[in-house]
Amino acid sequence: MPTLTAILTPDATTPTSLTVQVSVPADVVGTQSVTVEALRGDGAGPVLASATLTTTAQLIAIGDLLTPVEQWGFGLPGATVVYTHTLRNVRPVADTFVFSALAPLGYEVSLPPTTFLQPGEEREVSVSIRIPTGVLSNTVDAMRLSVQSVSDPNIAASALEYTTIRQVVNAVISPAYTRVVQAGNQVRLTHQLLNTGNATDTFVLTYTQTLTWNIVLQPLQHTLEPNQQASSIMLHVDVPANALRGSTNRIRLQARSQSDPTKVFEVESLVIVAVTYNVYLPLVQR
Repeated sequence: MPTLTAILTPDATTPTSLTVQVSVPADVVGTQSVTVEALRGDGAGPVLASATLTTTAQLIAIGDLLTPVEQWGFGLPGATVVYTHTLRNVRPVADTFVFSALAPLGYEVSLPPTTFLQPGEEREVSVSIRIPTGVLSNTVDAMRLSVQSVSDPNIAASALEYTTIRQVVNAVISPAYTRVVQAGNQVRLTHQLLNTGNATDTFVLTYTQTLTWNIVLQPLQHTLEPNQQASSIMLHVDVPANALRGSTNRIRLQARSQSDPTKVFEVESLVIVAVTYNVYLPLVQR
């Protein structure tokens, strides 16, 4: 039993400080009571004074409270990305845990419900984040999910969810024309191309037709930022002088994305050869 000797003068009225150090072994939980007694210097005789000190040890393994501590996910604008964690009650007593989140870009977050766990019990919990529409490609949102014990706020942990926004390839090409043209004349069709995707993209321009007229397309490609529009796409169409009257040439202007060549956006116009009617009137003599 450790002892400490202190010398007090007769009729001493000034308090003398005593320090009691309690060492808690690793991974030990529970309550330990220590009694401090004051005896005469020779250790004989009755106890002059005593005090009981109570030390409570808790296992605080915060690093294991919520795992994993970091996750990466991907999603398109308008989609919902779900992250799953394991919540473990690291305390020697039953406890209730509550969740909160911080989304720096303001995305909508759905939190796990308040969870009650027995000592050492584990449970899977899920948090979801909804990506707004119109978010640019490769934007990264770092959402922090936090969990805390209701009975002991010192028992807490957090995890980071990194969500990267994928590219959406989309475009609109307009307008569609219907033109009636005399044989031997030329018609010019002016189109606009709007990049409605969420990343800069290059579009290669081509055309198809149902007849074999001479057509010149200018330019042959456009590189556009999100929501940027090209307004000077020209199709110069030469209607042959010997074109069949009433015939229709279906001309389809196409814009193929270079970010995703499977995505082709198009508009169809009709060029109709005018029909000429000869009207004969009778000659009447007076």
